[in-house]
Amino acid sequence: RGKRAVTHCINDSDPVPPTATVIDRGDSLVIRSALARWEPGSMGTTPEVVRNAVAASGTAVMWTLVGTPFDVVKTRLQTSGAAQYRSVFHCLQKTVRADGILALWRGFVPALLMGWPYSVIMFGTFQQLRPPPIDLGSVTGATRSSAASAQPAVVLTARHVTQCFGAGVVSGVAVHVISNPLTLWMVQLQTKRASTAVAAAASAQGSPCGTASARLASMFRLGMRGSTTTLGINSLGNGIFFTTNEVLRFEFATRDNFGLGQLSSDALTGGLTGVIFRVPIFPLDVVRSRVMASSIDTAAPTFREAARSVLVEHGYMGFARGLSVVVARSFLINSAGWAVMHSTRRALTRAADTTDGIL
Repeated sequence: RGKRAVTHCINDSDPVPPTATVIDRGDSLVIRSALARWEPGSMGTTPEVVRNAVAASGTAVMWTLVGTPFDVVKTRLQTSGAAQYRSVFHCLQKTVRADGILALWRGFVPALLMGWPYSVIMFGTFQQLRPPPIDLGSVTGATRSSAASAQPAVVLTARHVTQCFGAGVVSGVAVHVISNPLTLWMVQLQTKRASTAVAAAASAQGSPCGTASARLASMFRLGMRGSTTTLGINSLGNGIFFTTNEVLRFEFATRDNFGLGQLSSDALTGGLTGVIFRVPIFPLDVVRSRVMASSIDTAAPTFREAARSVLVEHGYMGFARGLSVVVARSFLINSAGWAVMHSTRRALTRAADTTDGIL
């Protein structure tokens, strides 16, 4: 590539220069000097933002593929009365019998369209704003050495945790504009009201002769239905989401991952992260589903009206209606998602380091 690379062909008995990297061993050693490292912009120095985007894309696919059936059941439970669906199993059974097995992936397209940019923007924003990550590989060694010496173990400070929470909150705000309209579309599809939504958005206020600006304004108002609640879910939820995962991974590392391999540890901490972050925001999700699933032809209920309807129909336990589905979904999709995220980032880092060392 025209770099100042020096290729040496030497015998096994010849000394290897200390600055050289061995790339092939046969009858001879073929090495290239460390002077052959790639310059910025080459594959070996891939920008961190690109690595984050690639890793987050895999996470989004796993989230959507595994999570959509759970979303369908959860949404139908949250937007129906007790007489229609008696339990999670009854809802699942009735949905499959009435609409077929593919009905469980209803809303897959908007979920993926939301999940991919959501994941890329959310993880990308967090990585840019978060405090410097703790080297978890050194946590175990530091903890062991501190037991036999006066050196303090690596600790997770309150400042670090607070900064992670703040970065998570900002990441939730960053994805809000794209997530709300797509969430509305998904909910409408999952509750069989999508055709009504499309028709209402297409016919502007008043007459079919409405101006383009009127149609655009109508679609914008429709897309922002439940927007305030979504903002609360995203900002608070993401703050809890990233902080929880940071703390869990640190605690696992200080305990040698409880004997688990790194991939298994990533999956378990990811699954626990999903459960812990979902439970506090679940009542907001129930109310939002009510708001978004209401008929497009009429004015959307306010947050208070939707919350009151849940209380009237189900009592306080109505705010936990569908929680078991969400807990199962959150554990599974975040186990897969975080495992894919961390393993992809490690693979990309290794590939970049290898490329840097060889070329």
